[in-house]
Amino acid sequence: MTGAVGLFGSGHQGEAGMGGSDTLKTGLLVIEQGPHATILRPQTADIPRLSVNAFSVDRPVRVLLVEDDPGDARLVWEALQSSDEARFKVTHVRSIADAKTQLETPGWDAVLLDLTLPDSAGIGTLGKIQAVARSLPIVVMTGLSDPKLANYALEVGAQDFLVKGDVSSGMVARAIRYAIARMKTQQAFQSLVTMLEAERSRMQQEIDAARSMQFALLPRPDRLRPRLDHLGLMVETYFEPSSGIGGDLWSSLDCGDNAIGFLAFDFSGHGVQAALNAFRLHALIHDHSHLASDPAELLTALNVAMKPLLPTGQYATVFYGIIDCAANELRWAAGGWPPPLHFSGDAPPVALDTRGLPLGISTKAFYETSTIPFGLNDQLVLYSDALPETCDSEGTMLDQTGTVELADRCRGAAIGSRLQALLDGFFARNTVGVDDDLTILWISRSRPPGQ
Repeated sequence: MTGAVGLFGSGHQGEAGMGGSDTLKTGLLVIEQGPHATILRPQTADIPRLSVNAFSVDRPVRVLLVEDDPGDARLVWEALQSSDEARFKVTHVRSIADAKTQLETPGWDAVLLDLTLPDSAGIGTLGKIQAVARSLPIVVMTGLSDPKLANYALEVGAQDFLVKGDVSSGMVARAIRYAIARMKTQQAFQSLVTMLEAERSRMQQEIDAARSMQFALLPRPDRLRPRLDHLGLMVETYFEPSSGIGGDLWSSLDCGDNAIGFLAFDFSGHGVQAALNAFRLHALIHDHSHLASDPAELLTALNVAMKPLLPTGQYATVFYGIIDCAANELRWAAGGWPPPLHFSGDAPPVALDTRGLPLGISTKAFYETSTIPFGLNDQLVLYSDALPETCDSEGTMLDQTGTVELADRCRGAAIGSRLQALLDGFFARNTVGVDDDLTILWISRSRPPGQ
């Protein structure tokens, strides 16, 4: 189990924001925030073009022929000289030692290699040439028609395999041509893989930075703790985006001497796009903090401000509740957030009514403030839809009924350990992991304000 667990916040400090364009350019890739998806496309100008043109018309193909049999060497030389595909310049040596000396000089295009030489025999001969010519294509030649040897030579890096007795006049030239082409393609591919890996590392660093910024938006414990202590409240929290960053977030708002508000929201989608929306809404919440004492009015204002910023199909479920410790009541308004659970004494848990349009769907959305008593030892549990909707290994969701039953079993635990008990039960059931952003707040009231 990962995520930020706290008794009053996430443990991360600082406040940050993000705004601006929905397109992020990062060297090799462009991340576009479309209306329905995050699109990664390459910046084609930065990607090397893969060329499989093996030969140049401006110069002959330089081939190092490593063969100890003069007759076989002569046959190979004649086959290449009669080729109509390209001009070949062949240099013949008879040993590994001589081959290494020749390969110290750059400019070679390919190596034709006999595996049985005076100073080396078998597949180890290939490795000795590779050690000094790692970037050159090597075509292995042998007098043995052994499929296992051929396959092994290809597995360890040869580009092709020729049996001397089966070589026709055009076969050697074609083998060299294809070997050079394959080697160039492999090298270009490896270069691209290296670039992509470097880009992936840079992107991960950017996601890690964005994740730190998102966690920094959570209420700071050093600011929230004195307020909760004064009110006689304990807040246990869990916050974990599903993909490094996400669209869940929660916040607290000051509503006067004896009241405090808790606002939680969950944007549709995941990842960068949802996180950008979460940053926007977080900024709007603080811009409208003067409305914190009226849940319905605050949600109405946030919805009107957020609607023009969201493409069609994007929205945020939301819950905003005020615990008034002087009036001993809970006032709330909501838009599609999963029903929070209210525990009072030994009474069965009550699921709060959260019907209403999520933020960002319509500027005409209507929000209404509801009120219930919230006395000493009462508890309130807020959770995003990942809790009831995550499937176990058999594909079964916890659902609303299971969520109520799980929370009800944890309500009697000591203050400060109730959320942990819920998480232990949840993750014991869902061992395959959570594929959605998960936010949970367990709020407990233990004493009157100021005591």
